[in-house]
Amino acid sequence: MEIQKLSTLLKKWRGLAVSNETIKKEIINTIFKKTGVLVGAERISIKNNTLFIEEGPSVKSVIFIHKQPILEELKERLNKKAPTDIR
Repeated sequence: MEIQKLSTLLKKWRGLAVSNETIKKEIINTIFKKTGVLVGAERISIKNNTLFIEEGPSVKSVIFIHKQPILEELKERLNKKAPTDIR
């Protein structure tokens, strides 16, 4: 009886976990929504709560101009998983 309750609890917690793929999709959608620039998932990496974007200077400039609104929306959508800086 107790084992079934524990397995139910574990399923619930598993559902709350956010995968890296989901986080990247949310970042890509937010950047596109705020800037109109589409960045590929392979051009994005996150390390120590910092979002690194490997794009050309013109794309990075547009993203940096909208940096604060992007970070604010990501914080709303991803909570603790949201990056705190963009580089």
